[in-house]
Amino acid sequence: MPSTDAAAIGLGRSAGALSAQKMRAAKPFSVVDALLAALRLGLFHRQGPAWETDAAALAQVADWSAVAALAQRHQVSCLLLKGLRTQGALLAASGIESPLKKRRDRAMQRGLQQLGGLRQALDCLAAHDIPCLVLKGLPLSQRLYGHPLLRDAVDIDLLVSPESFHAAERRLLDNGWRKVAKFRETPVRNRWHTRFVADSHYIGPGGNLELHHRFFDNPHYFNAKFERLSARAASVTIGNTSFPTMHEDDDLLYLMCHGAKHLWTNLKWLCDLALIFANMPPPRLERVAARCREAKLEPILISTLKLCRDALGAPLQAPHSLLVNGKRSAFPINELKYTWSTQGRRTRFRRQLTKVLLLRPNLRSLLHGASTILTTPRDWRRFDLPDPLFPLYVLLRPLLWLEAELKGLFPKHRSLRRPAKSCS
Repeated sequence: MPSTDAAAIGLGRSAGALSAQKMRAAKPFSVVDALLAALRLGLFHRQGPAWETDAAALAQVADWSAVAALAQRHQVSCLLLKGLRTQGALLAASGIESPLKKRRDRAMQRGLQQLGGLRQALDCLAAHDIPCLVLKGLPLSQRLYGHPLLRDAVDIDLLVSPESFHAAERRLLDNGWRKVAKFRETPVRNRWHTRFVADSHYIGPGGNLELHHRFFDNPHYFNAKFERLSARAASVTIGNTSFPTMHEDDDLLYLMCHGAKHLWTNLKWLCDLALIFANMPPPRLERVAARCREAKLEPILISTLKLCRDALGAPLQAPHSLLVNGKRSAFPINELKYTWSTQGRRTRFRRQLTKVLLLRPNLRSLLHGASTILTTPRDWRRFDLPDPLFPLYVLLRPLLWLEAELKGLFPKHRSLRRPAKSCS
């Protein structure tokens, strides 16, 4: 029996009725709507009115190459191909099966390279008794999709404790990984970077690797102690190798905060969460709601549930204990559709300000967010000041804000410049 809270969040509505209502409201059928319809078919193999609505919507698509390009940008080409294969005649007529297969094969090739690099990195750290956890990536793909290479991953993410971060970095450098320096390293800059940036980047045999000493740049979003996470760690087996990763509940909270932190600019993250919520038994959902309430993450949970339902038609219900009456989603679906189609044409400052205000708007979070935007490694590359003059970056920051805002107001300003003369 659905609760009044479930009715308040709107999760009691049928996905088919919701999808039909959206189709009537959105004309013409946009590229984003087409991609979302195909993803729904690929994720849930839905039947009945909802399946028929999405199939009919896909029949209206005129530019399949634009849909495929958008899927590649959001790293969901495999899911798009999977969804379109439920519509054999439509897939054959669209002419994009071959390009999608090529993109899928390239993503799988990169995934195989990452698998070798991940094994090497874990063996390197284990040889020196440095515990770590794998974030997202191949283990998450194995757990959610039943195959380690179906979920496209850009890099390898490893989490270590803050105390062992420098030791882990030394071991990686000794074993063939090369650090990607985003700025000229000095003692003052390194201290600021460690305090306000959560990871460092490396290139090695498996491609790109990010080594985290905490989850996010702002530790007040979600920053559980590494010892607690390690004690609850799970293991995901790929081939003959077991990879240490977080407990499913911890992983869910991290994925929600990760998507919200990036303002949901990538559909891949939302697909992951839609699958998790759709297959989650009610007792676990209640447990997750209690964890979110304890960590003051209820607004992010509510927004994530609404987005999984509104965008991807995930068959889910609200937890009975979740108090959602009168609460609005921090990420409206109509605004996100524009973001997904344009990859978020907001200036960097406005994106940072949105994150500070929407995610955990308490005093400590606001202070940390304000301190973060006083200066960034991008500033250090633009103006290479010596350490004694480091406070001057705070004075330069308003000028860089103004420059970013002007670029946002005049996005085509580069086209007005005269082309450079050829040396020949």
